[in-house]
Amino acid sequence: MKEAFLGTGCEKPVHTKKNGNMSFLDVVKTCATKKEFVKGFNRLNRSHLFEDNRPPIVRMVDEATGFDKVRDQENSKAMQEFILFVYDAVWLRLPEDCFE
Repeated sequence: MKEAFLGTGCEKPVHTKKNGNMSFLDVVKTCATKKEFVKGFNRLNRSHLFEDNRPPIVRMVDEATGFDKVRDQENSKAMQEFILFVYDAVWLRLPEDCFE
């Protein structure tokens, strides 16, 4: 996944007044903490990233039956899509003066 961003400017930090210098990874982490941003991503991509509304008993059954591994695979794919979403929706739209 990292190779997909080489040469795209993701290796350059951006400067923000509030947070100082931020790398692409910092931007992804910041976006992941914004509930509305993640909610919008989930709605647009029909995923459930960072959501686990299952009751505890269902989580235990899923773990015992191995269904959690399926969920982990789905979350891994959703996380890759989330990173690409942040790249497209946020990183590429930062003003040029952020990269000074």
